[in-house]
Amino acid sequence: LISDGSKKRKKQSPINITNDITEQDDNLKASKLKFSYTIGDLKTIEVTGYGFSCKTDKECTSELTASHLPDVYKLWEFHAHWGTEKNCGSEHLINGKGFSAELHFVFWNKKYGEFNECLNKCDGLTVMAIFMKVRLYFSVFFVPLDISAFILLFWNSI
Repeated sequence: LISDGSKKRKKQSPINITNDITEQDDNLKASKLKFSYTIGDLKTIEVTGYGFSCKTDKECTSELTASHLPDVYKLWEFHAHWGTEKNCGSEHLINGKGFSAELHFVFWNKKYGEFNECLNKCDGLTVMAIFMKVRLYFSVFFVPLDISAFILLFWNSI
């Protein structure tokens, strides 16, 4: 299901993705995604009360290509946010339903040379969003710093 944001709909967050703004196109084929991560591209990690953000810098070489995207996109950051309840941490909704958390990988179109140059272009950014649903409850001793340690271990081991 794809929504192109036309018909006077917002293209910005948050979006409630509903059946009435999407259309099924049986002619669409599955897109082939390739994410090439270069060890060391993540430079900063910031942990907030209900989320985190991992950012790259200008030297980043991690890229995304996809069969439905005409250009190559460079990783800018990835971030996640979650809530205090298991169904209200996602930024976006599907048919009015929230999720425990949402993870965004933000990529910018390499043809524009710099991140700031792509911001006002219709093909300047692409974001991969992943909805997450908690099935187990975290310990009351879970600390936001725990997620930082996990991220460092994960990205440094790739």
